[in-house]
Amino acid sequence: MKKLFVLLLGALSLASCSNDFDVIADWQEIPVVYGLIDASDTAQYIRVQKAFLDPETSAVQLAGIVDSIYFDAASTSVALEMLNNSGTVVTTIPLNRVDGALEGYPKEGGDFANSPNWLYKTTSPIDANREYRLVINTSSNTYSATTKVVKPFTLDIPNITVSQAIVFNYPNAETAFSWTAPESTNATLFDLDLIITYQEGTLDGSIPTVQKTLTWPMRRNLRRESGNSVVNPRVAGEGFYSFIGDALEPLPNPTNAFRCISGLEVVVSGAAEDLDNFIDIQNTNTGITSAEVVPLYTNIEGGRGVFSSRRIQGFGGFTLAPTNRDSLANGIYTSDLSFQPSSFTCP
Repeated sequence: MKKLFVLLLGALSLASCSNDFDVIADWQEIPVVYGLIDASDTAQYIRVQKAFLDPETSAVQLAGIVDSIYFDAASTSVALEMLNNSGTVVTTIPLNRVDGALEGYPKEGGDFANSPNWLYKTTSPIDANREYRLVINTSSNTYSATTKVVKPFTLDIPNITVSQAIVFNYPNAETAFSWTAPESTNATLFDLDLIITYQEGTLDGSIPTVQKTLTWPMRRNLRRESGNSVVNPRVAGEGFYSFIGDALEPLPNPTNAFRCISGLEVVVSGAAEDLDNFIDIQNTNTGITSAEVVPLYTNIEGGRGVFSSRRIQGFGGFTLAPTNRDSLANGIYTSDLSFQPSSFTCP
């Protein structure tokens, strides 16, 4: 769910420039926090920045100064507290300050200083059966937020024990997906993706075969109906072919080139309620027909932003149905992309 990471970082940047500030008020420390913990991931990252307007300095100028948007490292600590069922702290996990750019999370360009991209990190395992509290101590205040952890889902359709093949037919056909995620999983908002692994090379072997992937965002912002433990979206089969057709370019020397699908992975991403609420508010219509004031959502006590949980769960081992391989080879969207028919043995 790296898309959520990017979405929320942008949202928090907007929060840092909120019109809610009083431009003639005295300086006030306001933390802007973004953090999603994921029990299925090997590392957790929390972004902690500060937002304020200084009556003596332009906000644009402040945004470009690293010291103006980050708290002082020497006087700031960030930790996760694992809580038991009664809310008592069981374990405290201190987070280390790291440069996100060196961790694979470079900060996008804009008015705000983008280097270094300070984040707080831990590689300690997250227990999906516990609640966690984020605690931020600065030189002048303590800020906190609590979240439940999103637990695993069960993929029901497609069912790999029944068939490894996923079928995408068109026109006027849909492919069913279904997974079980009761309220006890703590997830309320879902995304559905398909990771498409394919091989690319030359028929005469003159160029080594390489493996590549595409990620098709099949459905977004899916919600489980109240009282229902199952999420069961349907996806237009034609979308599979149009997505690949838009994503790839024809290969050089197409008569000697080949592509073939070698694997499919269904990815279900689930977000906890606080993240769901945050995204919902950030997506509030701000056009000319909307209310003048966009509601602000935060679950950070004393600050702004969101501390919540997500889970990105992949279900691999699937293949593309043979008839669909033929459709890739000959269909209107992909016939010029050198995909081979089902009679071709994919390396």
